[in-house]
Amino acid sequence: MPRRIEEQVIVIIGASSGLGRQTALDLADEGASVVVASRNAPALEELATELEARGARRAVAHPMDISKTNEVETLVSSTIEQFGRIDTLMVMPGLAIYAPIEQTTLEEFERMIDVLLIGYVRAAKAILPVFRRQGYGTLINVASALGKGAVPLQGAYTSAKHGVVGFTQTLQMELRGSGINVCLVLPGSMATPLQPVHARSKTGRVPKAVVPVFHPRRVSKKLVRCAKRPRATIKPDPQSKLFIPLGYVASGLISRVLSRFGERMQMTHEPEPTHGRDNIDAPMLTAESASITGGALTTADRISRWTRFHPVRALLFAALASASLLVTGRKLAKLQLLPEQLTRNIGKRRGSNLLRLAKTSSVIRRTS
Repeated sequence: MPRRIEEQVIVIIGASSGLGRQTALDLADEGASVVVASRNAPALEELATELEARGARRAVAHPMDISKTNEVETLVSSTIEQFGRIDTLMVMPGLAIYAPIEQTTLEEFERMIDVLLIGYVRAAKAILPVFRRQGYGTLINVASALGKGAVPLQGAYTSAKHGVVGFTQTLQMELRGSGINVCLVLPGSMATPLQPVHARSKTGRVPKAVVPVFHPRRVSKKLVRCAKRPRATIKPDPQSKLFIPLGYVASGLISRVLSRFGERMQMTHEPEPTHGRDNIDAPMLTAESASITGGALTTADRISRWTRFHPVRALLFAALASASLLVTGRKLAKLQLLPEQLTRNIGKRRGSNLLRLAKTSSVIRRTS
């Protein structure tokens, strides 16, 4: 079993913004010792100060580039020198290019693979000898739900994430029974700076995450829990839990829908204002770039904003939804199914929910 979280030394690669930054803050709240690493040195220094103020036992900023093998190895050796051990390594670098594959240069493709796939390999090769000597350790590779699927305009990103999934699952097989835990995390869309700030877009518009979009905190809490109690595979949000299985059972339908609507689902109407400014080749040293959300909105934020500016439409939508539930309840009542029949046919939880809906309509006829 891993040490208690407040006794752990945890290294996060990709900690200066987004999910990595939120995870570091959550770990500080738990009292862990945290080493934060990325290319953005000023953001790391500011973050380390905040971590100690939040309650981290110790916080260390270590600027490095995951695409440079010697810098990854130095991160590991430096942490060992300072703390004597590493309990958990979390790997989550972030790059994105939005462009059709035909418009993605070979150099761009190579850069994405180098960071988003080979970077994970570098991290594993550097940390596994340490874990072997210790006899324990946890490696948490944060991939993406797109590691189990695909979407237009993100060919390089999707290819890399598929590689991370295969690489991590192979490690899990090879290290079974060794005392070393290898965890694969498959988050869906999050409100981070990746799309609105960091991404390179060749569409002429600012990209956005595909709905539903959740705050990184939803995933970071699962990462903290994984450091306490490692699990092989984690689907941390409804998007990953729904769409990964759906991709297996309805792959043709998903492919047709994304072929037709995929670009529209990933683009805002805002013209790309940062042409030539992204974090592909170098970090962006701005406050927005080093934030958790980068101004991106969660789906809940978008709904809240929409209802605030369109109150009449919101009321109409709520009325339609209520009417729909009422009609559904009445249809269920006419089926005259016993509770046992419902739960046997569609599962206990879904059956209970449908029965509750039918009761709400006040027309179900109960039989004994």
